[in-house]
Amino acid sequence: MIANLSQKIEIGFWDMVIVMLTNSQLIRKLIAWGIQTYQNEALMKKIALGVVIACGGFATGILAFTIASLI
Repeated sequence: MIANLSQKIEIGFWDMVIVMLTNSQLIRKLIAWGIQTYQNEALMKKIALGVVIACGGFATGILAFTIASLI
């Protein structure tokens, strides 16, 4: 029952993706850009560093808010 439902959902998903990739030039360009970005090691290192810095800033903000709330 659940396997049958998940198979129907998966088939519906891929039918939708195939149609979007066939008809939308924008989506094809975005996917091509994503693949090129993923294969560029220097850019991926910069993106990873940016994500780590952003997460650190977010955690610092939560910590500052918590401390301010306690005081």
